[in-house]
Amino acid sequence: MKQYIDERAARVFLLAAKISAMSMSRAASIMRSDAERKATDAALARKRAKEAIDYVMSLSNWIPNVKHQKRDVLVSGSKPGYEAG
Repeated sequence: MKQYIDERAARVFLLAAKISAMSMSRAASIMRSDAERKATDAALARKRAKEAIDYVMSLSNWIPNVKHQKRDVLVSGSKPGYEAG
């Protein structure tokens, strides 16, 4: 047994399909722009992390040089240049 729809019902279905397609298209556009924004944010975060790592590495190269430098220590009640020992 075949069932047919009348012209009015066909137009309603067509209009519903158009509305649905427009809604999905708008949602896809929003999701696409959101994904692009997140990709840009991720690239910026990666760049900042790399810069932070480079900065820490430059500090770690600098610290041993400072650590082994000879320093004059002023002991309370002593004169400058006097080394306790």
